[in-house]
Amino acid sequence: MGTSGSIEIGGIHHVGLPVADFERALAFYVGSLGLEHIAAPKGFAQGVRWLRLGNQHVHLIRYDKELGLQGPRHVALHVKDVRAAKAHLKACGCELDEQPFISGAERFYVKD
Repeated sequence: MGTSGSIEIGGIHHVGLPVADFERALAFYVGSLGLEHIAAPKGFAQGVRWLRLGNQHVHLIRYDKELGLQGPRHVALHVKDVRAAKAHLKACGCELDEQPFISGAERFYVKD
């Protein structure tokens, strides 16, 4: 797919969207758009509904009124080498937010 410096990006893994009403959101994304509602992998938060769209996922995340627009919206990119991506972004002056390790899902956040 794309490369940026020493980051090899393979594509979008998932998009996280805040929702206030799971039933309404599922009716739209599953009922109207036809995405597949799938079980979240073991160890992931209960306040998320996972949907599959081809090889990508949409994560519906319960909206937190206190966080407002600073809530859980995000795009997760699949990179070939997470450690190289971290090193490159740190070298570019980006601040990384390390996340708890989940088996098979080494991850971190970076703000644009």
